[in-house]
Amino acid sequence: MMRISYDKRSTLFTALMALLVAMPGFYFIQNNAPKKYSIVLASSGSLLEGSRIEYDDLDHDGWSEQLTFGPNGSRSVHVIISGRNGIIGQWNFPGIFPSSDFRFITVDHDQNGTPEAFIFTINSDSLQMYAFDPFKPESKEIRKVFIERIKLFNDELGAGLYEGGVHDMNGDGFQDLVFGVYTTFSAYPRKVYIYDIFNNVLLRSDHFGAGISGLHLHDFDRDGKMSIVVENHSYGNTKDSTVAYNDHRTWLMVYDHNLKFRFEPVEIPGIHCFTKFIPHTQDGASYIIALQHFREKHDDNCFMYLFDAQGKLLKKM
Repeated sequence: MMRISYDKRSTLFTALMALLVAMPGFYFIQNNAPKKYSIVLASSGSLLEGSRIEYDDLDHDGWSEQLTFGPNGSRSVHVIISGRNGIIGQWNFPGIFPSSDFRFITVDHDQNGTPEAFIFTINSDSLQMYAFDPFKPESKEIRKVFIERIKLFNDELGAGLYEGGVHDMNGDGFQDLVFGVYTTFSAYPRKVYIYDIFNNVLLRSDHFGAGISGLHLHDFDRDGKMSIVVENHSYGNTKDSTVAYNDHRTWLMVYDHNLKFRFEPVEIPGIHCFTKFIPHTQDGASYIIALQHFREKHDDNCFMYLFDAQGKLLKKM
């Protein structure tokens, strides 16, 4: 067996020598590279604490609108949308933003070129979604959808969302929004949702204890109907052992387009781990690859499983 020694001093010396050798090349590139691009400051300003900015081409005109999210105060938030000619509009909503990065999305559900905007907030103990037209700030038509009650843990609301994607889940020709709700130490709610935008109908899965860490849409049967694969972790935060599919282990969980299980969830033993699920179709057959990684460092802290589309274990490595 070949042994490789590691010495910080020799490594540092090697790095310095490599830098000295490369410096003439850097100088040549800097002074001879074609001047194709330049950076010009377009705008500047300051943000309140807790605010952030995103960019998205909402009207598909080749110019990204600026989306600014931030708190108005202790229990209110705002969304400001700006275009190339200035501010398009500002909307104010009661509550606070969820703890997740996913809090806003636009969906052109009827594919007419005009998107509808959706924003999530937590007001008191209620997770709510608001839908509005991002190009009609004067319109009072703001749709409010109640999602779920959030259970407090030590007087705190630790809840967030994961975007699952946008797809026509019920085959009516209109796009639907798929997302999941997770909590930190509180066991409730942890569910998957499908929002039928056209009919204003919200489908909810049954409650489970697994900690959601991602959602994937996949057409296992190649019939145009998407299933939802739930990534999850086993942090062991749920104390109630009676909760179905709790987070003291991870689970292979796959929902159909009606939020019913394709098969009974398959237990993957191990606490304090994260399991990533990768759905894949090849040569007409569908599979699910599971990559399990433990947080603690020990000899065997990573495993790979191969399942068929019905949850049958084919191989473990």
